[in-house]
Amino acid sequence: MTSPLLQSIQTAAFADLWYERRDHASRVVPLMKDFELEALLPFFPLMALLNLDGQLPSTYRLWGTKLQEIFGVDLTGKTVLDMADPDTGSRMFAEIEAFLAAHGPDVVVGRWAEGLLRTTSGRELRVESLGLPYIEGVPPVTRRMLFAIPLETLAFGETLAPQLSETQTRVFDARKGRPGWLHLDPHSNAAEIKI
Repeated sequence: MTSPLLQSIQTAAFADLWYERRDHASRVVPLMKDFELEALLPFFPLMALLNLDGQLPSTYRLWGTKLQEIFGVDLTGKTVLDMADPDTGSRMFAEIEAFLAAHGPDVVVGRWAEGLLRTTSGRELRVESLGLPYIEGVPPVTRRMLFAIPLETLAFGETLAPQLSETQTRVFDARKGRPGWLHLDPHSNAAEIKI
């Protein structure tokens, strides 16, 4: 088993909720209606919902209010490339395409990443994200809910430039059991991050 990687208590809680809802509903991928609104409320400000229509890059259907505040931009309707530096964007797509090629078309992709963003004051700030699938609509369409959180506190008035440079990533098959690494790292400075 690989050591736990999650750095944020909130990211770990988001993973807990997704796996609990999936298992409770006895589905491979939970439906959006499997999530009670009250359970998602703590995550909404730092969540993005993405279209996964088979075309890369995916587009953001929703960009959370706190994400808008800390990035100073609403990425609703924009693509994931609008958030990543060109090298990160290329690696992200290559990584997912390689995973799909290795595991077949029925794989259900989950993705965790840690990266760096530059603040308006010039310092680099670590960010963690976790993207997990859900199903919505008629006919049913698979989409992704993404939870992203800065791992350090922003100074008063500071915002982040929306150009993510990922430092480590994991792509996994969300149909299977929760990977051992998708838990809170006991060595992280995992006090609940106040945003």
